[in-house]
Amino acid sequence: MGKRNWIVTAAIAIVALGAIGCVLLIGGGALFFSRHVRSQASTRQAAAGEFEQTRARFAGQVPMIELRQPDDVVLHLTPDAPRQPISGLRVLAYNDRSGRLTRVDIPAWAIRLGQSFSSPDWMVQYAPQGRFRVSNGDGVRVSRQIKLEDIERHGPGLMLDIPNQNGASVLIWAERE
Repeated sequence: MGKRNWIVTAAIAIVALGAIGCVLLIGGGALFFSRHVRSQASTRQAAAGEFEQTRARFAGQVPMIELRQPDDVVLHLTPDAPRQPISGLRVLAYNDRSGRLTRVDIPAWAIRLGQSFSSPDWMVQYAPQGRFRVSNGDGVRVSRQIKLEDIERHGPGLMLDIPNQNGASVLIWAERE
């Protein structure tokens, strides 16, 4: 009887620890979301003003990811540039249909953590299997993922600017540490 009680006790402890782990994971995710994602109702004009004010910070910069047409993405990578640590990525997005302006702050530690739990080519996922179909400027199309290293080599600044495509605008930039 003693061995059976030990097995039952161990099984209950494992289930309890698993349940506690799930609660902590869900709670941590909710806390992260509440601190790093802010969304508010906004008029199209107010959102446009917010986008113009933010774009002014990056005047003259070519975004790292240039979306020329929905199916034509060009990456402006600087593979030989030294890496510059970033504090994180910032996202500003507006959706005409919902009338919501959303700001997202993705800290660098969260990017690194996410990268450590996935494949080395984790970063931005745009198309199925997380791959961009990109042109290298010569008309040759290749499939490519963006890594945190690519962003650090590009340095702080504009990553992506999508002005009003199908009723949505998105601006992504990297901030300096």
